[in-house]
Amino acid sequence: MAKQNRWSDIAYPFGSTLSEFVQPKDDLAVLRTSIINILLTRKGERVMRPEFGCGLPDMPFEPNDPTQVALIEQEVRDALEQDDRIVLLEFGHEIKDHELRLTMTFCPTGEEQNLRRRLSLSFGVSGSDINVLGL
Repeated sequence: MAKQNRWSDIAYPFGSTLSEFVQPKDDLAVLRTSIINILLTRKGERVMRPEFGCGLPDMPFEPNDPTQVALIEQEVRDALEQDDRIVLLEFGHEIKDHELRLTMTFCPTGEEQNLRRRLSLSFGVSGSDINVLGL
């Protein structure tokens, strides 16, 4: 018997055809999309939800020093607490060639021992965009 997913959503990246676009996504794809949405949304950007989002979109040109990295890590942790479906298990960072790469391991609530996924985000002096590197 197939596992029943607890959540439904349209997961990023979107499919190229209508049938792929509306295809049901599994729980991990839904959580991945939620993490990306939270981290790439500026606080105050959502109507009626001024606290939703994260300060990451405002930080790409900040210096990659230990103080800033600690601020970014705390900002990400605080932002992900907005979604009670996500359990952040590990959080790490690497600075290389003026680029900061954040790596986090997460799982759905209640699945800490079974389902673990890693998501990497990268940003630095090369541009103002935050790049999602993989899951």
